[in-house]
Amino acid sequence: MNHVLKDMLETGQVSDGTEILPLRAHMDKREGDLLSKVIACVQPTTSLEVGFAYGVSTLFICEALAKLEKPARHIVIDPFQFSNWKGIGLRNVERAGYRQFIEFREKRSEIALPQLLAEKTLLDMALIDGWHTFDHALVDFFYVNKMLRVGGIVVLDDSCFASVGKLVDHILTYGCYREFGNPSGPPSRFTRRVAHYARLEGPKWRMPSAIALEKIAPDDRPWDWYRPF
Repeated sequence: MNHVLKDMLETGQVSDGTEILPLRAHMDKREGDLLSKVIACVQPTTSLEVGFAYGVSTLFICEALAKLEKPARHIVIDPFQFSNWKGIGLRNVERAGYRQFIEFREKRSEIALPQLLAEKTLLDMALIDGWHTFDHALVDFFYVNKMLRVGGIVVLDDSCFASVGKLVDHILTYGCYREFGNPSGPPSRFTRRVAHYARLEGPKWRMPSAIALEKIAPDDRPWDWYRPF
C-alpha cells in the first residue's frame, strides 16, 4: 500500500501541510479492495470519481492504475476541494506520486458530468460518492450511465444509505446491470427492499457499504419505459 494512504488509514489523520486534522468521510480498506478488484477487471483507460475529499478512494484507485503499467486518465470531480477539504486530496495525490493520473475538475457534478458527455467521454469505470440525496445521486448516475461502456463498472459508495440503496434498486430494474461485488465478498444479490424485509429476521441482513454494478448490455430502454422499484 502506498505510504501516504497507509499513514492516513493507520493514524486516522490528515494534514494540509500546517495543520493536523481527523480523517473523516473516507472509504475503508475493504472498500478500497473492491475498487482495486474493479480496476484489475476492467483495465480502465478512462475512469471517473465524483467526490474527492481527502483523496483516500482516489489513492486506492491510482495505486491500482499504477499496477496496470499503461497510460490512464482518472477524472476527479469535487467543487469543495479547496473549501471544505483544504486542498488535502490533491496534496495527498501529489505526495503519493500519482498526479500524472489525475484530471481534476473543481465543479459541481451536475455541471461537470454533462460537459464530459458533450466531450464524448467514454468511461470504463466510475465511482459515485458525491451528494447523497436520491435525486442528486440519480443525476450523477444518469450521466455516468450514458458514458459507461458495456463491460464497464460503476461503484456506488454508501449503498447502505436509504437514498443510495433506493437508487441501486432502480438501476437493477434497467435490465442492463448486474451486481459485480461488494466489500463483504461475493455478490449479495440484495436490493434495499429485500434487505428491509430481511432485517425483521435479524441484524445479519444489511445492504453493503458499497456496491459495484457491471454494465452487461447497452441501455436500450424505450422512451416510455418504467419499472416499479
